[in-house]
Amino acid sequence: MERLTEKQVKHVANLAKLNVLEEEISHYQEHLSGVLDEIEMITKLEINDDTSIMISPSYNVNEYREFEQSNNIKKEEALKNAPFKDENYIKVVKVIND
Repeated sequence: MERLTEKQVKHVANLAKLNVLEEEISHYQEHLSGVLDEIEMITKLEINDDTSIMISPSYNVNEYREFEQSNNIKKEEALKNAPFKDENYIKVVKVIND
């Protein structure tokens, strides 16, 4: 594929809202042209119609299990060692700034 022109690189930079320095344009010409070459190679691939679409590179499957009740600690035990508490709640330091 042809190398991108300086005008095309500036246009792409403008679309991406990037400030590209004049001395960086040749760098972007080379690299963006390389990206377009790779895309062109992909478009030339012959793909059979019976090829299934791969949504994810892994074949993870959700595995569900039955609910099992465990021995949870009692409210009084949880509040026993809390340094600051308000009735049935543990007080914590605010971590969000206004």
